[in-house]
Amino acid sequence: MKRITALFLLCSLLLCFFIPVSKASPAAAIPTEVLSAALANAQEESAQDTEIRLVPDAAINREKRLALDDNLILPAPTRKDAAMSPESSLTVEAILSRSAKAGQYYCTAVYRGDAPSGTPLNAHYGAFTGEPGLYEYLHYYHFDSDLAVGTYTIVYFTAVLDGNTLKPIEGSAFASNLYVSLYPASVQKLTIENWETGETLDKLQLEAGKAVLLAVGRTPTPSYAVRLNYATCTGPYSVEECNGLLILHSNGYGWGTLKIETSTYISVTIELNTCVDPNGHHEAEPVVIREPSATIDGLTIHTCTQCGAYMRETIPHYNSYYYKFVDVPEDAWYYSSVCSAVGKNLFRGVSTHHFRPEEKMTRAMLVTVLWRYEGSPDISGTPFTDVRASDWYAQPVAWAAQSGVVNGVGGGKFDPNGEVTREQMAAILYRYALKTGLDTSGRGDMSIFADGQDVSPWATDAVSWTVSCGIIGGAKEGGQLLLHAASGATRAEVAAILVRFIDRVADPLPEPGVVDPTGAEASGSTGNIDWAFFPDGTLVVNKTPWIGTYELEIYKFPWEQYIPRIRTVKVVYGAKYLHQYSFRNYPALESVELPESLTTIDNYVFSGCTSLRHVQLPDSLQSIGYEAFYNCTSLEEIDLPDHLVTLRGYAFAGCTALQEIDLPDSLTEFYIANQGLDYNVFLGCTALKKARLPVALERIPSGLFKGCTSLTEVEMPVMTDIISSGAFYGCESLESITLPPYLQKLSSKVFNSCPNLKQVVVPCWSLDFNRDGDPNLEGDNVPFGDPATVTVYGYRGSPVQELAEEFGYAFSYLPE
Repeated sequence: MKRITALFLLCSLLLCFFIPVSKASPAAAIPTEVLSAALANAQEESAQDTEIRLVPDAAINREKRLALDDNLILPAPTRKDAAMSPESSLTVEAILSRSAKAGQYYCTAVYRGDAPSGTPLNAHYGAFTGEPGLYEYLHYYHFDSDLAVGTYTIVYFTAVLDGNTLKPIEGSAFASNLYVSLYPASVQKLTIENWETGETLDKLQLEAGKAVLLAVGRTPTPSYAVRLNYATCTGPYSVEECNGLLILHSNGYGWGTLKIETSTYISVTIELNTCVDPNGHHEAEPVVIREPSATIDGLTIHTCTQCGAYMRETIPHYNSYYYKFVDVPEDAWYYSSVCSAVGKNLFRGVSTHHFRPEEKMTRAMLVTVLWRYEGSPDISGTPFTDVRASDWYAQPVAWAAQSGVVNGVGGGKFDPNGEVTREQMAAILYRYALKTGLDTSGRGDMSIFADGQDVSPWATDAVSWTVSCGIIGGAKEGGQLLLHAASGATRAEVAAILVRFIDRVADPLPEPGVVDPTGAEASGSTGNIDWAFFPDGTLVVNKTPWIGTYELEIYKFPWEQYIPRIRTVKVVYGAKYLHQYSFRNYPALESVELPESLTTIDNYVFSGCTSLRHVQLPDSLQSIGYEAFYNCTSLEEIDLPDHLVTLRGYAFAGCTALQEIDLPDSLTEFYIANQGLDYNVFLGCTALKKARLPVALERIPSGLFKGCTSLTEVEMPVMTDIISSGAFYGCESLESITLPPYLQKLSSKVFNSCPNLKQVVVPCWSLDFNRDGDPNLEGDNVPFGDPATVTVYGYRGSPVQELAEEFGYAFSYLPE
């Protein structure tokens, strides 16, 4: 007799629906004794048919069982190694109905023990109702305190009503065993003592294959309507919830994070760490993928030299909540300077939400700020006896000394904790400007300051120069302008001075460009938009108008009559945004010149420009909108900038001349802030032969290269977790591909309609397969393309091998 061992998650919070819910209704007219008699009959029938009585879950063939009868009962989905509580609801029944025949009923009963005997603890029955079609209905038993740790048996069968008697349908009765335990095996129990702040647990190391139970904000009673705990997990982990208990499973090696939120949005984030090496991770040099800016998060990748696992570290942009310093109010004179200094990576807070603007700046702090601005060069050794190699400022001081930016205070000492005076800071900036070849010839009028004569002789030139550049100014006190050259400078003052030094001297912003109409055939100004059209077909603009979708048919561009003749578009410096539809369907447009100030190309900007051949995208560009270059059929190449963080859907779809694409590493998964790599970006790029994906891309979006019939070479990202349905659908020239080693989820129809695909290498130890592919794509829901032609390469005994064998692929072993 075959038996099934099933461990169900006893949590009413997890309601799993895989197909639409049926209209199941109780059969109240049938007496309980009639059900009991039917149960006894079902037990006798199932005992005679051992093949059906206890069926392993994996062996249940729904189509075969449905062929026996139109209505069928199957066990509810099981959860392995899940924590349980006696005060819970229990999911014990899943009902499948194809045509909902009248007069048929579903019946289940729960017995204590490993066989159905005696009086059931609980029983349930109801009529199959509903329209024709396949439905699923989950039933929940409420045991409350009656459910104890131990073994139970669930009996399932379909019955018909004959007069006043329920008769089981032959072949429909079977049973399964349920083993209930309070906690899963090999579980550590950890408690976050202060749930409101999460201060007691911020890091957690797990052994691969183990589970950890976190007791956090436990729900006192089952609740269907409100989930008091929300948990999301990134990395080689999965998380389950059970009445306020979070069960964390490590199903691989690597780093990750667990983020938990309550219904009041109080959250805690736990860093997770799992490694194949018994000594834990040994990190290689972190790789900075993207630096943070005012609006864009930074991204750094950490890699383990022992097991090759990786971890993504997101550095919040400086306008994010992370940098909302509670001691820097928005109405403070230094607010914008502090924000800018943090955004330029010059300053950091002394804690997460504290900047301490009035704290005096030390010499060590100042040289560290300049060292960061210089790119944090790796320099060791220092001539100063009061600076140790282990000090946090050792490298900045060594750099400043070797480059001549700072001098000591005498006696071979640097005095790192000494307060920086305003004249000392002026001298340091002056020496830095000399070192980097900046213009230091300017001198300011020191007589405007009542205390200008008090500047130390060694600092006179430096202070005068900073005054001439507008870097250091004075403060009015008692009707006089005072410089306070010998006074200590606060962190807020230094932030303001350094931002002015960078913006006005070290890296000054150019003045906004102007549209020169000299020689133009036509020109004009509309609001704040200036333009000029020249006889050679060049249109010069300083910005473009915003046009709502509802205005598109009635809006007339100022240069409307010249659109058929426009061959070149030049946008002058200062423009940051090309609004949607700006140059859509310009038939003669061949080239575009864009300024370094540009950050956004909005939706449809160059859509339908079939003659467009050359576009030089500026390094400042951060976002390319929906269908921005759609059907630019003459565009053969495009160089995407390194700081691009948003590439919206269909951006280059239909660019049938595009031959190669290198997606910058700054692109990651598309998420709620409309940043990342979106779906169908290169749909129908039939000439595209080679593509490189970003190294830190979490998800390859659906339809990314759909219909790229010439694609033969794809450089896959190492860190991809998910490949979505149809990502490579219709890539007819693709013959071989190697999937990412840390891939966790693969959707169906990824490689459908790839007739020449012969080899798919899947170097993954764990892989979940989403069997529900895009319904708009033709073909079967298969994982690796056509089973008749594709050979799958994977590890022996892995889920990849099981998946390949299930779908009939030829399978070859990878060396371990």
